[in-house]
Amino acid sequence: MFPFIVKIRCLDTASAMPPFNQLCRMIVAMRSRLSPWLARLSTSFFIGCGLLLWESYKGVHGQLGPISSARIILFLTGAVACFVLGVVGVRERHRPDRDDRP
Repeated sequence: MFPFIVKIRCLDTASAMPPFNQLCRMIVAMRSRLSPWLARLSTSFFIGCGLLLWESYKGVHGQLGPISSARIILFLTGAVACFVLGVVGVRERHRPDRDDRP
């Protein structure tokens, strides 16, 4: 939903704020280049999320040996990031207005 808001704001502020309009165009162009890849790699992101969660679980229970809590926090942060990217990829894959359906 956010990229649509960006598109509308870019059109409304075209004459008032040219640098902001350029930034909006760059964001919209980046979204159009990245959305097919997010759709293709969504399953891989979920697998990565599961692996990072498993590693953090093993680290908490001492199966990895002595590791710092910072590493466990990094594992969990990576798992959350992979999960979010996977959900965004599933959303992109099931959009009704996609032009490049497999």
